[in-house]
Amino acid sequence: MTWDVKLPRHQSGYTLLEVLVAFFVLSIGLLGLATLQGVALQGNSKSFNRSIAMVQAYDMADRMRANLPGVIAGAYDSLPVAGTVDTACLATGCNPTQLASIDGNQWTAEIARALPNGEGVVDLLPIATTGAAPIFRIDVGWLEPRSSLQAKFEEDEQEFVKGCETLSDDTGLTCFSLEFSP
Repeated sequence: MTWDVKLPRHQSGYTLLEVLVAFFVLSIGLLGLATLQGVALQGNSKSFNRSIAMVQAYDMADRMRANLPGVIAGAYDSLPVAGTVDTACLATGCNPTQLASIDGNQWTAEIARALPNGEGVVDLLPIATTGAAPIFRIDVGWLEPRSSLQAKFEEDEQEFVKGCETLSDDTGLTCFSLEFSP
């Protein structure tokens, strides 16, 4: 018995061109997914830095509320204090001005540790009415982790000593400001 096998004259299945188009479409989709993941990570980093800045601003507000005699004496105006701070009084008891200097020193060190190029400033705002409670503005500033902004900030050698309002927007500095009355 013989079998009569007929071979098809045309090829069935996928052609190489169809496979290449499918890989191209798949690669465009995966590239978009990778971009979306990168944007999500960058947004998460920005959100984390803003949360840290907010916590640091409220930390200084709490320190000021805990040392009201130092606030009344004006020791918290224009923090941070330049130079080193003597912490020897912590063992024996600090006066309100010394405690304010220690608070400012610890606060700025924590900001510098927690945020990229982070700095903080406390300023007493001028008020129009006499006898009103003082209003302070606490500014916490940092650079978002992008190399182009980092290089521009270091190249210009701008400092954050004047707070967020006085720096121009092209520095790449991101700020969180808190105004409160202790």
